[in-house]
Amino acid sequence: MDRFNEMRAFAQVMEQRCFSSAAETLGLSKGSVSKQVASLERRLGLALFERTTRQVTPTDEGRMYYDRARQILDETARADLIARAMKCATSEGETLRVLAAPEIVDHVVMPRIGGFLQSMSALRVDFRCDDDPAEPNETEDWDVALAVTPAELRPLASRVIGATRGMLVASRDYLDREGVPRDLSALSLHRLLRENGTPERGWRLIDEDGADVSITSARQLLFRDRRSQLAACQSGLGIALLPDYMVREDLNKGRLVPVMPGLSSRRKLISASHADTATPSRTAVLFEEFLGQALMQYG
Repeated sequence: MDRFNEMRAFAQVMEQRCFSSAAETLGLSKGSVSKQVASLERRLGLALFERTTRQVTPTDEGRMYYDRARQILDETARADLIARAMKCATSEGETLRVLAAPEIVDHVVMPRIGGFLQSMSALRVDFRCDDDPAEPNETEDWDVALAVTPAELRPLASRVIGATRGMLVASRDYLDREGVPRDLSALSLHRLLRENGTPERGWRLIDEDGADVSITSARQLLFRDRRSQLAACQSGLGIALLPDYMVREDLNKGRLVPVMPGLSSRRKLISASHADTATPSRTAVLFEEFLGQALMQYG
């Protein structure tokens, strides 16, 4: 039997925990799906499911195999999607509507979009800034939404195109005046530049060993957005916790310096999702692919 069809049948059974439902989704008979999964198990030499008359339960080997199989199936579907998108010509006056937080537009998209526009000279790009694009307004018109979220909060039907961590940074002027903190107790004496509206009174970080660390301070400035935090940090007003993509250029040019680099926030994912998940536009697919490749090169 075809390995790809075996893998696809197995993935559907895994996701629906039912051979009949998987067969209905695939447009096949239950017997055909059962044969494909059995063929896959024989080829691998192991059981992927424990079957009873009432339920289908994946084995540990089945769960591990599913993780890799799902990646292969998703990438295959994506390759088909990109190939179909390449066949379509960009319409004169076509608009790509990108929904993203302002700092994502400023620091992730803007430095890289020039290369994309070179091959899309007739394209118009409309940026729709949203502070929480992980939950976009369903009534708003958009083609691609870019979001930064913890892995467990990543939007459904989205694709990971990058990852980021928060870094502690400050200006040299500020550290010359206030001193460079060497430990947590010294850090808690500094002025923290924080985002307003968060429930915590400080920062929840991790150290180099992955252990949780909490930082609070009586000296704080609160801001409604990260753009203002960055501007205040550049002006020497305190220490900020900002995503690495926002501060990398300032660090490279010496405008900011890292503070206690062994501390950081937990990793978050940069993901892209489409308003039309079934048939996204050609430009939406190609833009997402271009940005993902650019971020991969960026590291």
